[in-house]
Order: sequence, then C-alpha cells, then structure tokens
Amino acid sequence: MLALEKLVETMAQPATTVHADFRLWLSSMPAEIFPVLVLQNGIKLTNEPPKVRRCRLKPVYSSTE
Repeated sequence: MLALEKLVETMAQPATTVHADFRLWLSSMPAEIFPVLVLQNGIKLTNEPPKVRRCRLKPVYSSTE
C-alpha cells in the first residue's frame, strides 16, 4: 500500500506527465491500511441499484407462497 500511495502522490504532482487515457480503478472496503491520499486524489463512485427497480422487487421478495 505504501508503494501505491507514493505512485499516486507522484502522479498528482503538476510536473508529472500522465497519459490522457490513463485510469486507475480501485475497489476498497474501509480499512486502516488503505492510504487516505489515494482516496483524496480520486473521484469516488458508488454502484447502487436504481430505486425504481428496488421498489418493484420488494413485493416479490416479501411475498410468501
């Protein structure tokens, strides 16, 4: 994790040239060892099901036959 933190910190410097198509995708659970700097320099995305679908499926899963 320390190597990842140093790499991200280096890429965040204005003097560093990074290819325009470069993307770093990370997935993380809350953990004390995950570098805060990596999260602070990134864009956060969450993936949740649409609320409409959840509302439509709720009766299906709650019905008992």
